[in-house]
Amino acid sequence: MLARSTIELAMDIKLLPIVPQSIEKMLAFGDSEKLKTAKKIVEFAQKSGTKISDLTTYQTFIAQNEANIIAIRQQLWGFPQPPEHWSSMKIKDRAGKLGAPFDELYEVKYRHLSWQVHPGLTGVLGLESVAFAAMCGDALGIAVICYEQVLAAMISEFRMDETDPKIWNKLKFARLVACTETPAERTQLERELMA
Repeated sequence: MLARSTIELAMDIKLLPIVPQSIEKMLAFGDSEKLKTAKKIVEFAQKSGTKISDLTTYQTFIAQNEANIIAIRQQLWGFPQPPEHWSSMKIKDRAGKLGAPFDELYEVKYRHLSWQVHPGLTGVLGLESVAFAAMCGDALGIAVICYEQVLAAMISEFRMDETDPKIWNKLKFARLVACTETPAERTQLERELMA
């Protein structure tokens, strides 16, 4: 589940410079989700008669924020209903728009992870113990790819390559150094990338 979330978060960061009004939409989406949640909780309490200790918190949030949140939804997305995602794209479309490595991460890794996550415990029943080590390795590989993408987005956003022309090679070195087997290989890689 965490690996899936990592893919989604990295995609969000990479979408920021692509989606118009991305920052405004992302921030407004958080408030929109709070309103949606508050309304569902209040509705549940009213329909079921269940006593919820902090129900007034949700009711107050709705009373104070609903009109403004709906107006912002209308302004940013063109409709008053809550959007599915701040970018107004389904995850498959986000992956396709971003291209490599996200298209493959979604089409292969994300779907594979969903295969294991959605069935709950039955998704892992009957697996041999080595499968869990393989699943962890796969999740860590996803984390590495996504982390590199997030770092690349930060380098671009803050124009770090203007003050450090070797920063892209440093990022490449950080990814590849784990693949070296000896200190000599490490030194050779460093020479090639940092020269």
